[in-house]
Amino acid sequence: MDERTLKALEWDRVLMLLSLCASTDEGRRLAAGLIPALEPKSVSLRQQRVKEFAEGETLCGRLSLEGYRRSETKAPEGVSLPVETLRNLRTNLRIYRAVLAWLQDPSCDRPALRQVAPSYAEAASLGALLERVFDDKGEIRDGASPELQRLRNEREGARSRVFSMMEEMAAKLGSAVLRQESCTVRNGRLVLSVQASRKSEVKGILHDSSSTGATAFIEPLEAVELNNRLSDLDALEREEIERILLEVSAKASASSAALEAIQTAIEELDLIAACARFGRAVAGRFPESDSSGAIFKIVEGRHPLLDPRLNGLRARAWGEAERQNTVPLNLEMAYGKVRTLVVSGPNAGGKSVALKTAGLLCAMSQAGIPVPVAEGSVFPLFAFFYASVGDSQSILDSLSTFSARMVHLKEAIRDLGEPFLAILDELGSGTDPVEGAALGEAILAYLHGRRGYILCSTHQEALKARAWITPGMGNGCMEFSEGDLRPTFRLIMGRAGQSRALETAEAAGLPAEILAAARASMPKEERRLKEVIEALEAEKAALGAERAMAAEAQEAARGWQERLKGEMALLQEARKRFAEEELPRRIRKAEELFLGELKSEASRQAVRRVAKREAPRVIESAAREAGVAVSGARVWSAMPDKGDWVLVRAYGLKGKVTAVDPATMKLRVDVDGKTLQVGAADVEPISAGASGVPSHGGFAVNAKAASSEINLIGQTVEEAVQALDSFLDRATMESLGHVRVIHGIGTGRLRTGIHAYLKKSPYVKSYEEAPPSMGGAGATLVTLRDG
Repeated sequence: MDERTLKALEWDRVLMLLSLCASTDEGRRLAAGLIPALEPKSVSLRQQRVKEFAEGETLCGRLSLEGYRRSETKAPEGVSLPVETLRNLRTNLRIYRAVLAWLQDPSCDRPALRQVAPSYAEAASLGALLERVFDDKGEIRDGASPELQRLRNEREGARSRVFSMMEEMAAKLGSAVLRQESCTVRNGRLVLSVQASRKSEVKGILHDSSSTGATAFIEPLEAVELNNRLSDLDALEREEIERILLEVSAKASASSAALEAIQTAIEELDLIAACARFGRAVAGRFPESDSSGAIFKIVEGRHPLLDPRLNGLRARAWGEAERQNTVPLNLEMAYGKVRTLVVSGPNAGGKSVALKTAGLLCAMSQAGIPVPVAEGSVFPLFAFFYASVGDSQSILDSLSTFSARMVHLKEAIRDLGEPFLAILDELGSGTDPVEGAALGEAILAYLHGRRGYILCSTHQEALKARAWITPGMGNGCMEFSEGDLRPTFRLIMGRAGQSRALETAEAAGLPAEILAAARASMPKEERRLKEVIEALEAEKAALGAERAMAAEAQEAARGWQERLKGEMALLQEARKRFAEEELPRRIRKAEELFLGELKSEASRQAVRRVAKREAPRVIESAAREAGVAVSGARVWSAMPDKGDWVLVRAYGLKGKVTAVDPATMKLRVDVDGKTLQVGAADVEPISAGASGVPSHGGFAVNAKAASSEINLIGQTVEEAVQALDSFLDRATMESLGHVRVIHGIGTGRLRTGIHAYLKKSPYVKSYEEAPPSMGGAGATLVTLRDG
């Protein structure tokens, strides 16, 4: 990506803030050199890794890389690596083992992140060796080798003997001869601190004298041999340590490739961590990616160098004072609508900041840095970025700002990839206004003919007019408060702004005569063009209002249509409910009234049979009047005929009707050679060899057949008798013949009360205790009288 474009977007300042989120020097170095990816696969992979890292720290805790420092991994043959280097390698391998454990935590799957981490297998033996050689303080362990253990043990014994001897001699000589009664070390040997005036009383080797000459450091002759042995042991220990370090260094050199890969992985993870933590600081997210580039939408986007949530990082980086809330950027462009936006408005109104915000957010997203935007944002994946913002003059190349911009633009056009994002600040400025406007129009037209998005700011009226009349181009303005003559820094799409130079000068207090002269001297063409643009804006505003009203009317019509659909559905539901619930209820009520009025009938049961025969006809007539189709369990409009096939619902058996008694509504049905006597309501006519197909053109209603048993457990005797009476009434009407009454055993009171009722009930022919398989003493089987 072009360095001048990154500089124009202030990319280096964003990376400075990013680097402060890294944990290691190497991670900060990588952050400072990060550039946006341009290949869709690379962009997707970067973003996925940052997402996985952020989720991992949320679910598995923060990943610590504290203590990591990149170290040399290879030494020339026969030369050992410095001890400090080996200590760092040990620390780095410890950190990497912790990284692997964090990546493999089962509470969070991180497949893209795991691709960063190479295998530890090749470095495992070196890691074990380093742990055996160095202790937690980084010192060589006694057990680094058996020989080192032996030498250190022997040296400690020899040192103990020398100390004992020296202490005995010091005790004998006393303070009259010695400066101090404890021994000290000079030239690596244990000596006594003797007063210079009494040194002749101590036989031995003079190693040193104090700076004043008052103290002589003498090694007694008796200790020479033991001190010699100590010196020999020290030398042997150094040789053994050097041998161990050579061994470890050779092992590290052999594993150099694996170590380099591990260190690179740690540093890359630190960069990913920095991106994720930066995103967390700004409540950032990755916008939805549109690989086709058809939509470019920023919702509530904030410039990271102005976002108050990064006040702390900016203070650390540059000592900046805290910023208050900033005005977010809302921008929506798309192919087929507006993909070239000309932004205009007053000086210092925020045009350049708005353009840089758009470019910077896109670059950050493609670099793998979550951006401060709201949900609903959609970014294309750009293959090329170009930005020209601010002063680009080059003193060394003798180029003015305008010339430098043209050179940069020439190179961008030469290398232009698609889809691209081009940001052109103050297009057409820096030169003759007429020629600048003409050149600006030509540049816009050229770029507009390619596949990409163009954001440009300008004060040129010609460019604003061009945006009005060119398909795919549009105007935008930085809002200006007419009340206090101040910019609001809010981008308004679909409107061209005014430079407000005269208003700004007036607000600054420039003399009125100067302002009047300026207004009078404005070219007629400029005034006319401004009037045309204002007229176009007014016309567009009127069209927008009309469209809004039309959309509102369309939405209202859609609402009425939806409400009408809802009401129709409610009406259909009501009609269905009437047919399935209300109509049967009314029929039952009419039946009861009918029964009450028929005083002359011989018995109530006989009247029920009459009502039952008439009910289907009444239901069918009512349903026809209501205009509904009635569905549910079937009640047939006629008795089955002899020879019809029926389904006995209680047993799920199919049989052939052999006899019909219309007076009692009873049938005889032959089922596999056995004759069953059942009520007409207990069967459903079917076709021979089929099921569920009526043979007499009946219609179905939701008339639920009576159950053949009732459970009265838990009720009082009074409640149970009332429920049982209604149950037996329905069972008799349905000609069930036999029913089961469940009352439980308990204290026997409920059973006694039920039996007392059954004994005098007009519906009951007989009753008896149920067999054990059907409830035993807890249930009673009742045989009903014929209807």
